[in-house]
Amino acid sequence: MSLRVAAALKSDGFGPGDKLVVIGDWLFPSQEASYVARLARAQIIGEARPDEFWAVDASTRSHVVAEFAHSGAKAILAYKPPRASGWERLADTDFYLHQIRSGETIGDRW
Repeated sequence: MSLRVAAALKSDGFGPGDKLVVIGDWLFPSQEASYVARLARAQIIGEARPDEFWAVDASTRSHVVAEFAHSGAKAILAYKPPRASGWERLADTDFYLHQIRSGETIGDRW
């Protein structure tokens, strides 16, 4: 599955060194999101634990995402994020991608 998701990232325009944020568990065996990013040769510039990221209020999440964007993140890769607009399912798996557009205002979506 990891190879399929990494290939989907590449087909979405991710190349070596592109900056990516991963929302995923940090402990083995759940490091797959980070592994996928590495297979795609993306540079992971931020990580967040899903239980903590999704539990905070929308304003806090919006602020965190704005900081990721300010750091140059091109997108956020997450495993089974809550259903919301702006997330693209990758390779018919439970991995989703949210591409951060230049100057994007996150607003209520988060």
